[in-house]
Amino acid sequence: MIVEIRGAGFVNKGAELMLLAILNILRTKTKVDKIVMAPNLVDCPYEKIAHFGMYQKIWLESG
Repeated sequence: MIVEIRGAGFVNKGAELMLLAILNILRTKTKVDKIVMAPNLVDCPYEKIAHFGMYQKIWLESG
């Protein structure tokens, strides 16, 4: 199962701790194969997503 987390980020320590709590619950109490987050240069950079073992969502636009 692939889970996408939306509306979370690394804006401040409180937001980061809430995200870490979600990751902990998903990894210990569910059968999640991959956790995905969309990167954001302001409050959710790729480096942080990779550091916590999540995959980066790729955005493609056409036309």
